Amino acid sequence: MSALFALLLTGWLQAADYTADLNHSTLEFSVGSALFDAHGTFQTWSVTATLPDGADLSGLRGAVTVDVASVDTRVRKRDDHLRSGDFFDVAVHPKATFVIAGVTADGETLTATGALSLKGVEKELSIPLKVLYKDADRLRLTGEYVLKRRDFGIIFDSSVNPIGEEVTVRFDLNLMRDGAAPLPDPSAGG
Repeated sequence: MSALFALLLTGWLQAADYTADLNHSTLEFSVGSALFDAHGTFQTWSVTATLPDGADLSGLRGAVTVDVASVDTRVRKRDDHLRSGDFFDVAVHPKATFVIAGVTADGETLTATGALSLKGVEKELSIPLKVLYKDADRLRLTGEYVLKRRDFGIIFDSSVNPIGEEVTVRFDLNLMRDGAAPLPDPSAGG
């Protein structure tokens, strides 16, 4: 009897794997400057996550990986400059990653802690999360946090248009359990 119980418990505690549904997710940033603020996104990025079945979100683990060369601020000259050694240095550091080491809950507020690696520098971060939706196949998380660009060796400044120190990152992640049916593609009118 105990062997049957152990077998059932093992199946119940198996981890479910999730990936970002990029058609229904966003990753954006903004930084202020004296003359005009820059707003942008990345065209190529991914999220992988694992959550044990039957567990609350404190069991969530995963990683966000961003191809920083895919930066898009809708200004080609600025994007090319962001790819250079003055900013992301994509020839040497093509990826940025945030690895989730743990999630804690304080009432309705969740906080993901982990390490962000950007431009060859790794820093510990705590990022607030809001759960907008959760069922057996989907998990939607939103949040916003602020980075100090100089913490990651991004020190370039412009004498014409001085750049702010703080970069605000916003995300809306729609995570889909592996094997789940995708939501309709919004570009197809769904």
